[in-house]
Amino acid sequence: MAMCDRAARDAKLHDWPAEICAETSTLSQRGLVRLTSRDQRVILLASDTRKGISAAFCVAYMIAAGDGKRIRYLSGPTSEIEASEFRGVIHPGTVTIVRLPGLPHDLDQAVGAIGHVLRAAHLLNEPLEVHLTGGFKVTLLHTLAMTEIVHSMAPKTTSAWYTFEDHNGGATRINLRHFPEPFPKLMRAELLRVKKGHPPSNDLNPFHTGVAWEQDSSGWRLNDFGRGYLAVLGEEGVSGNNDGAR
Repeated sequence: MAMCDRAARDAKLHDWPAEICAETSTLSQRGLVRLTSRDQRVILLASDTRKGISAAFCVAYMIAAGDGKRIRYLSGPTSEIEASEFRGVIHPGTVTIVRLPGLPHDLDQAVGAIGHVLRAAHLLNEPLEVHLTGGFKVTLLHTLAMTEIVHSMAPKTTSAWYTFEDHNGGATRINLRHFPEPFPKLMRAELLRVKKGHPPSNDLNPFHTGVAWEQDSSGWRLNDFGRGYLAVLGEEGVSGNNDGAR
C-alpha cells in the first residue's frame, strides 16, 4: 500500500479529471468523484488479477482524494458468515476494494461473492447505488439481475446506473424489475432445495430449469445465477428493509 501511495502521488493521480475511466465517470455524473462525505461508502469490485486489482487501487485513490488511509482492500465474502463480517468493516467515509475470488476463471465463485457483497450493502439499510461499469463485462448481467432482487426488497432506496461512452447525457438510471412478495421467499425456498440436491418442487417453482439451476448426471445443482440469487437472499431468510411496504 505504501508503494501504491508513492506511485499515485508521483503521478498526481488524485488531480486527474473525473472522466478518466468508466468507474469514476458514473460517480462524477452522480455528483461523487471525490469521497468528501464521512457518511458515504464506496465499494469497488475487482477481478482476481493483477491488472484488475491495480486498476481498482488507482480508482480508489482518486475517489479518496489521495488519502490512502481511507482505502481498504478485502477479499470477497464466500459465505454468509463472511458476508456478515464484511458488513462490519465497510466503514463510512472509506473506499473498499473487494477482490472477487476466481474471476474471470471461476464464475460461480465470483458471482456468489458479488451476491454476498450486495446483500451486505443492502443490510446496511442505506441508499444503495449500483454502478454497472468496466471490468470483466461477463459479470454485468449477473450483477444487474441480483440488483433487481435487492430492488424488490428495497425499491425506494436501490438503483442502478450506467454512463454511455460520450458522457453527454449524464448518468442513466436503469429501470429495474420489481418482484412482489412472496416471490423472493419462494425463490429462496427453491434455491435452498436445489442447493441440497433436491429437485425443484412443483408447487413452489418460480423458475424453469436452466435459469437458476441445472440438472446433470449427478443430479440438481445451482448455476452461477442461482448461487448469486441465494447469496443476495441469504440462506437464513430475507431480511433487511422493504421500503416499498412502508
